[in-house]
Amino acid sequence: MLSLPPPKITPNLGEGRLFSHFTNAEGVTGITGIVGDSLDIGQQVIVSELRFKQGENDYLAWESGSIFVTELGIGNEDSIMTHSNLNSVLEDLGTTQIEKQVPALEQAVDIVDSIAIQAVAALRKSPNRFLVAERLKRFGSVIVPHLEKLFQESDDSETQILAALVLLQFNSRVGVPCLLDAVTQDKDYAGLVAEHLAKLGIKEANEPILNRLRTCHLKEVDLVVNLLDALAKLGGILPSDFQQRLSAADVPWQIRRKGH
Repeated sequence: MLSLPPPKITPNLGEGRLFSHFTNAEGVTGITGIVGDSLDIGQQVIVSELRFKQGENDYLAWESGSIFVTELGIGNEDSIMTHSNLNSVLEDLGTTQIEKQVPALEQAVDIVDSIAIQAVAALRKSPNRFLVAERLKRFGSVIVPHLEKLFQESDDSETQILAALVLLQFNSRVGVPCLLDAVTQDKDYAGLVAEHLAKLGIKEANEPILNRLRTCHLKEVDLVVNLLDALAKLGGILPSDFQQRLSAADVPWQIRRKGH
């Protein structure tokens, strides 16, 4: 049996453990045993126990200055939304009252993390994943665990490659084996991947680069040039038969220049 304060009272949390969790009124009832509809937005309560189960949330932000959170589950258009007012959080962060600043910081962290989750979901769902991936680095390291989760769970090769490329910029190498395979096999991102691997000095990329150079058509000028540049950055040696092939008169001049 939960021991609860009256639901309209915001208690002094003292030295207890503070949990911030986005959910709806029904979720509050399930987690805490308190009737969620009896609470005010942003109200804090003390409980002796929290109960969680696995589920899913869609986070929507349609109104300026607010973050809206739907109930657990997807596709319920009639769900009642609760919201944490971003303007209120920013106002509390700007005060000199520590009792307001600390909860506001906790809320701000949760808000940023929730937005990061939605940004990663956009990479999975977007019709142009590359444009999304280009901008994910701006979230900073907060994006890393969510991208790693997406990488591990996705069965889409483009999503995995782009997630691995972004992760590589944060020194997370969970996707390096996937990227090495992409250099050898992928038709769209092989050159870009080779450049990123070379930039970080990942020597394991030498062999995949040479393998791709053996199989690619010399009319694929951008790809060949990217692969040759990456190989040079890694200090890789171009075999003599490659040099002869790349120096032939019918080879595009951009490649001939790189092949010497």
